[in-house]
Amino acid sequence: MNSDEIISVVADIGNLYTRAGFTGDDFPRWSTFTKCTETLQFGDEALGYGNGQVLDILQPFNPDLYENLLKKMFEKLGV
Repeated sequence: MNSDEIISVVADIGNLYTRAGFTGDDFPRWSTFTKCTETLQFGDEALGYGNGQVLDILQPFNPDLYENLLKKMFEKLGV
């Protein structure tokens, strides 16, 4: 990439999976399930949660969990 190119984050937050990466990438750099627990474990971490209290972020929409998912996504991407 040239130094004058603008790099953008691309996110696909779906009902089952969340995928994120940068413009120009062939594949997402981060992908996980769009689920979490009350202790804010996301995706694969949440699926291994023992007591079955896995929360769906989008059904019904929970803005607090959604914000935490975005924070985790940016953290994983190193942004």
